Amino acid sequence: ITAMPLEAAAALPRLSTFRREELRSLVAPLRQIGLRRGETAIGAGRPAARCLLVLRGALALHFAHEGQQSVFAIIGPGGIAGEIALLDGAPEPLTALAREDTLALEIDKLTFDILARGGTTVAHKFLAAVTTSATAVLRRASAHLARLEGAVQVADTITPIERREAS
Repeated sequence: ITAMPLEAAAALPRLSTFRREELRSLVAPLRQIGLRRGETAIGAGRPAARCLLVLRGALALHFAHEGQQSVFAIIGPGGIAGEIALLDGAPEPLTALAREDTLALEIDKLTFDILARGGTTVAHKFLAAVTTSATAVLRRASAHLARLEGAVQVADTITPIERREAS
């Protein structure tokens, strides 16, 4: 493994609990990938195949709503994308697009499953990082739903005459 991914990973707050040798053990089997701005990293509706740990750059997570793509979140250095589908086995719920040129570490399904089984300090620390990431995704989803519900409630209180005047 080159020093660059290891150094970049060591600088990430989400991995701050890893000792140097633990981080080396985590990063060693992972593949470094580069994504160009606008490139699809993970596609919604596809089977879970990998998650990405962003080292540099950013991924924009999108979801489809009423036929339109909406930005759900921006994942920067230290962020993980694709972990929810690997955790629950369902298809990817979000599309991840490179918001800018991005460098990430790919954690394929097999490696993720091995780490998810636990049994080592590295696996436990990795699961803690994934849990933190998944919790952040769930909190964002709850906030989005609350905003959508609020918009629906407001729309329901507008009478047909007010709607016509607003058009």
